[in-house]
Amino acid sequence: MAQANGRAAPSDLQLAQEYQSNGGLVYMRSFFESAAVRASTNRCHHSHPPQFEAASKECAQLRGRLRSERSAIAVGRLGAYLPARAARAPQNALTPLQPECLLARLFAAPSVAARLSAVTGQALSLSDYPLELRLYGPGAGMAWHRDEQLFAVPQVELVLTLWNSSDSATEWQDAAGRLRSQRTESNSVLALRALGPHHRVLPVARGERAIVKVVFSATRERTPAFLANLLGTYEAHGSERAGSVAALNEESS
Repeated sequence: MAQANGRAAPSDLQLAQEYQSNGGLVYMRSFFESAAVRASTNRCHHSHPPQFEAASKECAQLRGRLRSERSAIAVGRLGAYLPARAARAPQNALTPLQPECLLARLFAAPSVAARLSAVTGQALSLSDYPLELRLYGPGAGMAWHRDEQLFAVPQVELVLTLWNSSDSATEWQDAAGRLRSQRTESNSVLALRALGPHHRVLPVARGERAIVKVVFSATRERTPAFLANLLGTYEAHGSERAGSVAALNEESS
């Protein structure tokens, strides 16, 4: 069984119980692991699978594309949509993305959707909402909030930590109203159900934290908030905005 910080990693059943006790939130360490890594109990705790390392380097090269967010909740955070595009699919189909970037290809693997479905109790598939690269530098944080519903069935949003040298932590209120806190590690995922627990990201005093937000959904039927968020999050050039809308409209047709 894989190890997490020297401890045996929890089973999917245990993660499902944690997801329920938190009111729709679960923290999953060492998210991307090969079968060989899972079978080893002697691996270095700071090593990561080659595919995750390659995806992190690919994201690091996109720093120049990051822009300030237009958000009343996130303060000082930079971000950008990753270069991924959904393949044309029949209306209402739940086919995975055929994306252009490595990280999106990793999340499009059927095994990822199967594991998330087992943990959350929903039949999830990678949605057509673009992956987002986000960077928290000194002073950046996120106020208390609940994630907005983008699909007819509340989606599950994943926060994959690429690297984290910061002193920041994510806090949330569990189903019993207790305050919980977690400093997220590289190659970990925090999965949250939309309209689920209230949570926040404490402001960074030193270091930085880079994450990618990935949206999984049980349906392709969107709410009005889908397009509002897509077009309203970043200051985009007209060509970028038009391209995003055209691609998504083609996907829905």
